[in-house]
Amino acid sequence: MSKDREQLIQEFFSNFAILKRQAALNFFQVAGKDWLPPSQSELLHLVNKKQPLNLKELADLMQLTPGAVTQLVDSLVQSGYLKRTNDKSDRRVQLLSLSKKGSEKVSKMKSYHHQRALEMAKVLTDNELQTMHTIQKKMIDYYSNRQKDTGKNTSSLNQVSKLRKVL
Repeated sequence: MSKDREQLIQEFFSNFAILKRQAALNFFQVAGKDWLPPSQSELLHLVNKKQPLNLKELADLMQLTPGAVTQLVDSLVQSGYLKRTNDKSDRRVQLLSLSKKGSEKVSKMKSYHHQRALEMAKVLTDNELQTMHTIQKKMIDYYSNRQKDTGKNTSSLNQVSKLRKVL
């Protein structure tokens, strides 16, 4: 591998980390007191798309333990964003759905992210945006195929596929 190519690869991943930090910092500055941690935001979006769903389904989608999801859910129930109901066919199972406050929060988050994405995309030409999409897809496919080849953590690969369909 040429030194130039190796340096470009290192800069690419460095820039990716910087972009992620800057986007998060910008989000925190703009969102202020309305901010929710990323895991709670992701959980609300998933519940919004799949509701009602049970804790096990949610844990599988988020690739978290049921205990970790329960902690997130408890916090969101206390904040009034989620509501729990018992499954009529199995009283041991709790179903999650968004409360009115949760639906409003998801709507605000979607609107905010959509506006931010449109603003960021203004600095890219259509061709650059298409190239970026193609590169991201190749990278996702690389890691997905690598997991298949090694036979390791195929459940994670299945979860990525499920998340792509939901989100």
